[in-house]
Amino acid sequence: MIRKATIKDLKILAQMNFKFQISEKEASDEMIEIKSLDFIEDKLRKQLKEEKIIFIIAEEERIPIGFMKGLIEYEDYYGEKKIGYPSMAYVDEKHREKRIGEKMLDYLIDEFKKRGAYLITAFVNASNKKALNLVHKKGFGIQSYEFRKVLK
Repeated sequence: MIRKATIKDLKILAQMNFKFQISEKEASDEMIEIKSLDFIEDKLRKQLKEEKIIFIIAEEERIPIGFMKGLIEYEDYYGEKKIGYPSMAYVDEKHREKRIGEKMLDYLIDEFKKRGAYLITAFVNASNKKALNLVHKKGFGIQSYEFRKVLK
């Protein structure tokens, strides 16, 4: 089951967000700082109150197994139109290969539509082949490339 997260989900969201940070650090050559659970909880508590931020949770037998975060912002470039941004996704390792990420993305896309989004822009780590395949499967096209250099 996929549903919107509420403040009651704060602790489990923070725990999954922490695991997400670790997996991002392992997949990246950038110097990613892992934030503490207390820091994450404080940040999520504020974000859960923001209208422009959407958190969704995937559950199996009422146990949270994944989450996705989305953001809606206005872009002047497109004439004050709303743009949806899926910005973070995590699925517990034991529940991968079950299309949970795809179901969460479908749910988030529906939320963006309900809120009047004109366009969805997804930024995907170049080394995350599964996520790249998913956005292609969902009809996203490549618009640009982002290049980074870590300055130590």
